[in-house]
Order: sequence, then structure tokens, then C-alpha cells
Amino acid sequence: RNRSPAVTITNEQRSALDEVVLMTIRAVGGTVAGVRAGELLGEIGIDRALKKLPEPKPDYRYLGESLQRLKQAGKIRLIRGRWRTVSPTA
Repeated sequence: RNRSPAVTITNEQRSALDEVVLMTIRAVGGTVAGVRAGELLGEIGIDRALKKLPEPKPDYRYLGESLQRLKQAGKIRLIRGRWRTVSPTA
């Protein structure tokens, strides 16, 4: 199952990553087309934010957790395998 070690990140790191992910989804995918999670890993802003986090956990795990936090907050939604913002000002 989960072979990645548990890594604790601070609330500041968590919110900074969430902001970058939300801005990237808004810029790349918008509300019309959307963006796949795999496409987000190649974006420069997200790569820079991930470099600031502790190393042991894989990048896609950090990204997945961020996407789930944003989804639970009602800022993004998953439609047909693509992430989209709920509204342009979300």
C-alpha cells in the first residue's frame, strides 16, 4: 500500500502549495477545459513550490493532497478526469 514515509509539513507550507496549485489550475485549465493532475506536475510554479517541501514523500502525493484540500474547500472540482475551478474568483 502506502510505502511513502509520513512527512509533516507546516500550515504555511500547506497553504503556499495550495495557492500555487489553485493559481496554476486557474491559469492553465480555467473553468472551460480543465487540467489533468499529471499535467500539473510539469508546471514551473508547482515544481518550485514542491522543491521547498521536505523530500521523502513523492511529488504526486503532495499534489494529490493539495488537490483534495482544495476540493473539500469548494474551490475546485473534478469533471471527466480534469480539475477545474468552481468559479473564476474561487
